[in-house]
Amino acid sequence: MLTRANDAGEVIQETTPINSSESVSVTINDALSAEESSDANIAELLSLANAAADSANEAIVAAQDAADTLAANENPTAQDIEVARDSLASANTLVADASEAATTYANSANDAGEVIQETTPINSSESVSVTINDALNDTVNIEYSSEQRF
Repeated sequence: MLTRANDAGEVIQETTPINSSESVSVTINDALSAEESSDANIAELLSLANAAADSANEAIVAAQDAADTLAANENPTAQDIEVARDSLASANTLVADASEAATTYANSANDAGEVIQETTPINSSESVSVTINDALNDTVNIEYSSEQRF
């Protein structure tokens, strides 16, 4: 274009410089990379929260089995009681960990502006505790009744 204007004897006017779009591409690529990384982190937190809930729920089932075994035992030993209580304590620890993982995921997703997905529900260990307490109360009542007969 400049050659034609010059050949025609026109005064060449300064044109608006054309900038490179390279910085725009870099900015867009950086933003996309950051979003992909954020999405991956959020997905990992969701996966960890669900895995923690699965572990807690499995521990609750195992603790309920131990509590049921204790309840079925008419003459439990200290070790029988300890096994049931330890199972419950382990389940409660995993429930707390799973709850924390779910909260961490939800807060991180919210902070990143992501839609919060529902995590795996965490079951309660309350029935395990009730079973253990009832079994121990029944054992005490049986022992007390037995002592009164003699």
